[in-house]
Amino acid sequence: MFVAALLTAAVAAASPFTPRSALPWNDWNFISTTDIHGYVAGHGTADGGKYSANIADVAIWIDQMKAKAAAKNVELFVVDSGDWHDGTAYSDKTSPDGLFTDPLISRIQYDVLSIGNHELYNNITALEVRTNVSSKFFPDQYLTGNIRFKVHKNGSVVDFSKKVRKFIGTQGTKVTALGFLFDGFIAPTGTAQNAVQLSVSNATKEQWFKDALVDKPDLFLLTGHIALRGNYVQTAAPEWKAAISAIRAVYPTVPIVVFGGHYHVRDFIFYDDNAFGLSAGRYMETLGWMSLAKAGAKSSVDRRYLDCNTQTLNYHLGLDETAPALGTTNQKGQEINALIAKAGATTNASVVLGYAPHDFYLNRVNASDDHSTAWLWETYMAKVYQKPNGNPAYFVSNVGTLRSDVFGGPFTIENAFEVLPFANNLYVIEGLDFSV
Repeated sequence: MFVAALLTAAVAAASPFTPRSALPWNDWNFISTTDIHGYVAGHGTADGGKYSANIADVAIWIDQMKAKAAAKNVELFVVDSGDWHDGTAYSDKTSPDGLFTDPLISRIQYDVLSIGNHELYNNITALEVRTNVSSKFFPDQYLTGNIRFKVHKNGSVVDFSKKVRKFIGTQGTKVTALGFLFDGFIAPTGTAQNAVQLSVSNATKEQWFKDALVDKPDLFLLTGHIALRGNYVQTAAPEWKAAISAIRAVYPTVPIVVFGGHYHVRDFIFYDDNAFGLSAGRYMETLGWMSLAKAGAKSSVDRRYLDCNTQTLNYHLGLDETAPALGTTNQKGQEINALIAKAGATTNASVVLGYAPHDFYLNRVNASDDHSTAWLWETYMAKVYQKPNGNPAYFVSNVGTLRSDVFGGPFTIENAFEVLPFANNLYVIEGLDFSV
């Protein structure tokens, strides 16, 4: 029987990762996900169960956290910043990508979502996301302020999804929400040709954006598949700078919360005294939390990065940390778990391809260490492609080629997709002088 989706129940009693403190609730509270990359089954017992919760556990946790917020008479908004595909067998061993995983992730009660670049690498995936995720699952919440869709039949350019959402929270907060993708992704080749992209700066000059600012909200909520900072420095990424500046030209002090992604890091930044940004990591390893008072004062802002395991989720609901995984406790969770198991069986995710003698890490050890994935890549891949004439072959790959640790023990189809989810091409240049 395929059991990957059921591991969370067993992990709950075994993992040593205990939460440290209660969450800081305030008038406005936010849960953030980003760069899920198909990890609907969680990470199971890998890395000691540190990220053991699956999408069923998270969906039920968010349902119950929303109920907890209602009982406290405070707002809780749930936000995603894109990249649902390219990372696991569950999301990628189907045509189109996300055939199983998009409906599963969509069981989460999101209030605002944005698109990611991994939804826009080819026409089929872009069409699937537009048809299902943005139109069927989240017709009001899925926002693409600087992406358009090109209709195949006549070449006309139409909205990919809604560009803005204005809504009122459960406690009466007036929210204007916007969503964007980082500039310059869509290209003449290598990306979806049925998508058209504007820069964020140009999008803020369009009439729809000006119309979005006509009514003063209590809060601007921005989400996007954009790093919080430009090139890992302290200053704002140019896309966020453009969006915030356009808002500030009309509303100098209305609070702005920004939820970013793309860099796969946990991050936080103050853009000004009333504008704040948070990024919640990657791969369903992290659930981001932000809270602030209604006035949006800098002094009221707090944030947490929650390791996504069953103990953490139980703890923040006031349950015993050894309680069953939340996805097993009600009908909705059980339905999601059944669909995860079905997706795993259909994609052969648990089929064993080989065995790793020990753990290999992306960045916990030096690249030359024999516990490094770089060392594994170099040691085994380089030998495969050497020719017998003695002229050594040299290999160059970018830093995003390998995407995950390899843990000791059985190495499955799922693990293979986690480590190397892309359909890579190997280009060979022969006859180069060694001095080159």
